Amino acid sequence: MKTNKKAQLSLLGIMLSIMFMITVIVLIEPIKDQVEIARAPASLDCTNTSISVSTQIACIVTDTMIFGWVGIGLTVALGLIAHNRLTQ
Repeated sequence: MKTNKKAQLSLLGIMLSIMFMITVIVLIEPIKDQVEIARAPASLDCTNTSISVSTQIACIVTDTMIFGWVGIGLTVALGLIAHNRLTQ
């Protein structure tokens, strides 16, 4: 059975996209651990109500970091899969 190069490249693109998506999903736990370490009282002390505005902003950015990285990673992976499916 002989396949053409376009189909092979499309299959390779889908496989790489799925690998990228799996990598993002696997990295969720270490990123979550790092966020918890950064928010700890020894670091940013985000639970303290009398911290400065800049520290509050750093806490907010740290909290949203996991959603940002996972969201970007999954969006890129799904976009690559969709691109490969639509350009066949």
